[in-house]
Amino acid sequence: MALYLSDDWHAMVREVADQLPVRDGVSIRIAFVVSGGPNGDCKYYQVIEDGRLVGQANGTIPDPDITMTVSWADGVAMHTGELDPNVAMMQGRAKIAGNMGKVIAVLPLSTSADYRTVQEKVRSHTEFP
Repeated sequence: MALYLSDDWHAMVREVADQLPVRDGVSIRIAFVVSGGPNGDCKYYQVIEDGRLVGQANGTIPDPDITMTVSWADGVAMHTGELDPNVAMMQGRAKIAGNMGKVIAVLPLSTSADYRTVQEKVRSHTEFP
């Protein structure tokens, strides 16, 4: 089990996501800000190229396409499956700044069967404090 948002967790996500299929042209650089966690605020990033997760780690990334800001509680709820990320965005619980065209382009990824399988594997190997 990897602790949510730890370095080990990011490594596990990268490993599990390695099974995602190529989806030409579906690429985005996302900066995440998770506020109010047990150890304070956390920043991490994801890089998706052609539908594949090619980078994810704690820290920041230069020139993200978007920045998503969520509370700790909503971040946990999204990763446990209790809160759909698309619903969180529509309700303003997940704030998005940046290129909304890129967000729209990657939305089909988040509803694909392959992505949902990866989400389930990540959940089953994640410890949420």
